[in-house]
Amino acid sequence: MTCENCPETSPATGRAPTALVIYTGGPPHAQYVAVGGAIPPPDANVRLQYGWPTVRPDGCLEYRGGQTPPVPEGYAATIDPHVLKPVWPSCARRLLKVQMQMDTGLLKIDGVCCNPASGKTGRHLLTLADCQQCPVRRAIR
Repeated sequence: MTCENCPETSPATGRAPTALVIYTGGPPHAQYVAVGGAIPPPDANVRLQYGWPTVRPDGCLEYRGGQTPPVPEGYAATIDPHVLKPVWPSCARRLLKVQMQMDTGLLKIDGVCCNPASGKTGRHLLTLADCQQCPVRRAIR
């Protein structure tokens, strides 16, 4: 089902505004590093409120050149106010729904459960507490 009022692509980049990032193996932070692939490349013609986000090798989101960004679900602020660290519990059955808000540069990152035994699959967007309390979470080893 498609959204009749949703744009197919972002006007700033021509890319689809939403991407799903799935853990496919590797160290636990690999999924967060893959979030970097969902971020459009910097565009000199687009000025973003929080600066253009980048993903560091440890999976942290880094915003430079703008205001301090709000902290998305599943991330925590660090000593550096422009760096956000992932804090989702390790789980091979969670995917991340990544959406770049092109007016601010803020990444909206939602967790989506893909474990049918959890009772929270489908369109249910996870909170950090959902994952922390999940009795069937599949840790990444």
